[in-house]
Formats: sequence, C-alpha cells, structure tokens
Amino acid sequence: MQSNFFFLQYFVRALQSMRHYRILLLSIMPVAIMLVIWFVFLIVGIQHFDIFLQQFPNIWVQYSYGNGILNQFSYFILIIFACITMLLYGVIIAGICMILMNSFISPFVVSFVHKTYFSHIATNQPNFIESLQSSSILFITTLSKFLALSLICYCLSFIGLGFIGVLISVFLYFRFFSINLNHEIALNIMQKQDYDMLLRHNKIPLIFINIAIFIPLYIPFLNVFITVWQMLVLSHFMLDWYSQYITSNYDFQDIQDAEILEIET
Repeated sequence: MQSNFFFLQYFVRALQSMRHYRILLLSIMPVAIMLVIWFVFLIVGIQHFDIFLQQFPNIWVQYSYGNGILNQFSYFILIIFACITMLLYGVIIAGICMILMNSFISPFVVSFVHKTYFSHIATNQPNFIESLQSSSILFITTLSKFLALSLICYCLSFIGLGFIGVLISVFLYFRFFSINLNHEIALNIMQKQDYDMLLRHNKIPLIFINIAIFIPLYIPFLNVFITVWQMLVLSHFMLDWYSQYITSNYDFQDIQDAEILEIET
C-alpha cells in the first residue's frame, strides 16, 4: 500500500510542523522536564562517578591509577568510556520518564497533525478509558520485561563487563521505546485492528523511522528537544497510511455494493 522509498517525507513534514507556534508552545513542557531530569541525573552521576568506572575490568581501573604516561593515557580513555556509559544510562532513565510524558502530549500532537494536514479524513480512536487501560497495560508489561533483562545485563558489571551490558540494554530500550511510542500515537488515530494491519504491512519503513528518531536520543543536548519531533514524524506517517487505508476500504466497499446492486437488478 505504501512504498518503502518515500518515508523521508515524514521527517521533512515534521520539521515543517515544528515551525507552528502551537507546536513550539507544546514543546516547552517536555523540554523543561527533560532539562530537569538531565540536570538531576548529571549531578548525581558526577557525585557517584565511581559507579560507572566499576563497569570496566578492575585490572584496567587499577592500572589507570598508576604513575606514568601510559597509565595517564589509559586513565583518559577509561574516563571517556565511563562518560559514555553514564550517557547511555542517562538516556535510558530519561527515556522511561519521556514515555510517560508522551502519553499526555501525544493526543495534542496527533490532533494538530490531523487538523492541519489530514482534516479530510476522520480518525477512529478508542475511547479514553479503553485507550488508558491499553496504554497502561502495555507500558507496565514492556517496562517489567525491559527492567528484568536490563538487570541481567547489569550483572555483567560484577565481572568487569558492565559496558557490554549497558550496550545490550540500549537495544532492549530501543524495543521498549518503539513499542510504547508507536502504540501511543496509533491509539489517537485508529482502532487496534487497524494498527495491527499497519504493523503487518509497514515493517520496513516503520523500523527505519523508529531507528532514525531513536538515534538522536544519544546526541547530548539535542536529545532534550526532540520529544515532540519524534511524535510528529510518527503522526505524519501513521495518518498518511491511515488515510490511504480507509480510502482503499471505502473504494472496495463501493465496488462490493455496486456488484450486489447489479446482481439484484
């Protein structure tokens, strides 16, 4: 139904949507919240920086504290990797808070995209109670799995392989992030059976879009400002697909009605 080569248009549309004053005003709250979260995390992280140093082999840490040029160079490399580890943990912690925040912001973002670009179609989202229940169950279920698997990955730090563990957690977090954000946007547009149809026929473009909006989360400073942009990209994609989907269904229904009428006459 939708070519896999035209998904870049949704990123362009999202950037264009960011210029609207309503979206700029809507972006203020998530930016402020994310700044507070990152500020608190960085203060706590710097005060307990040894935790991130302990994610690496003890022999490397001990050697880095020694005297000599090689020791100092080793210490410099160790600090860089420890900072990267702290950033990875920060993105995961801030990201979990962001998913919760998205549930309150996404209806406004989807409504803006719908009224501004797709007012010719009617959305068919579940009622508020059903939507809240579905989102809550999905969030709790996916969060529980993510935390359980991340805890197993964290155990690698006890043998000096904590950095590898946090890298694995990044992939686990990507799945948690994608499932919840996609679901949250879709619930403001369509019913679950329609969303299942979208997932079934748009795996490649949806995977690409999720990866593309996920990567900026690990770019310092930029990751504070992209919450609304991520939702705009997915809103444009899903509403565009949904408009084509319901149009094709209407056309198919019209053909069936015409065939039935012809048979009856």
